[in-house]
Amino acid sequence: MSDGVEHLSLEEVGRLLSRQRPPDLRWLRECLSLPYWNRHTAASSVFAWIFNDIPCKLPAEAYIAAMSKFDQFKAKLRPGQTYRRADLAQWSAAVDRHLKEAVQSGVLTKLAGGLYYAPKETAFGKAPPQDDTLVATFLKGGRFLLASPNAYNALGVGTTQLHNKTVVYNHKRHGKFALGGRTYDFKMKPTFPKKLTAEFLMVDLVNNLDQLGESAGEVLERVKARLAVSDRARVKKAAQSYGSERAKKFFARALAEVGTQNAT
Repeated sequence: MSDGVEHLSLEEVGRLLSRQRPPDLRWLRECLSLPYWNRHTAASSVFAWIFNDIPCKLPAEAYIAAMSKFDQFKAKLRPGQTYRRADLAQWSAAVDRHLKEAVQSGVLTKLAGGLYYAPKETAFGKAPPQDDTLVATFLKGGRFLLASPNAYNALGVGTTQLHNKTVVYNHKRHGKFALGGRTYDFKMKPTFPKKLTAEFLMVDLVNNLDQLGESAGEVLERVKARLAVSDRARVKKAAQSYGSERAKKFFARALAEVGTQNAT
């Protein structure tokens, strides 16, 4: 069966083998044992694409030194990293087929349409993706700030509700998106700080007062009381920079009242 095969190119042998269902591994073994092929084993990766479509395992003596195309694709992935389909396409000429195989084998987890995660193994099993890594990949770059209404509870203004959502302030997307089984509330804002601060959280609380499930009047009174022990200059700056019109008016009045009280 290998008569004349030494005169064929690697591509021609690959095409012949790909037409066989199931592939004739004995014939491939004979091809690889010929002196011509032994001198060109470095080029044997040409065969690799065949085995991405054909479910078979070569016997040890018919081993192809180069990795399969899927193995090459898999080797690029980094545990704990999230990817967009466009990112992965640079490593594969058959990215959809390789993505399907990677998801089926557990190498990748599909988080949403066109968004994937390479799981990181821990002592407790596979760790979920980090919020900041996931959001950065989803947004394809650009600044953002992760926040949660639960953070208001640390301000000492009497909020006690627990909220199962993560807010993403950003400049690109708006709306609620399910990513990896979790819901992220993306809100476009013209400005927001690089990191959460007590002053920003206080202003953000007043911005979102209607969504907290708390008594608005009581919360505002406690915020006003909190201003007496806060850095009022920083609160004023945060209100001017990040507050809604209602929040700006509230803090202007509250800061003026606290200033008057302290003066007396």
